[in-house]
Amino acid sequence: MAHDPVDSNSTYTATFAFEKAMLGAYAGRWQQLVNDNLDAIDTAIAGRAAANHAHTGTYEPAIATLAVAKGGTGTGTAPSAGQVLTIDENGDPIWSS
Repeated sequence: MAHDPVDSNSTYTATFAFEKAMLGAYAGRWQQLVNDNLDAIDTAIAGRAAANHAHTGTYEPAIATLAVAKGGTGTGTAPSAGQVLTIDENGDPIWSS
């Protein structure tokens, strides 16, 4: 869903336009970002997915492609009970407990 920025001084990641909102009160000066590792997340996902910004002037990326590696027997990569899908530093999907 498209949304207005939390703050007019927010910045956005390059590929998926994740909003990096400001932290705390300020008066015309730069403050620490709430989540300053969003650039690393954006870069990791960008190697596996392509984004098309759906609407000019809004920050609502539409995922056009999403590559997920299938390993093992070729029968799929469904999780076992209690497993969580994570993305490693190379952007590869990993099921873990």
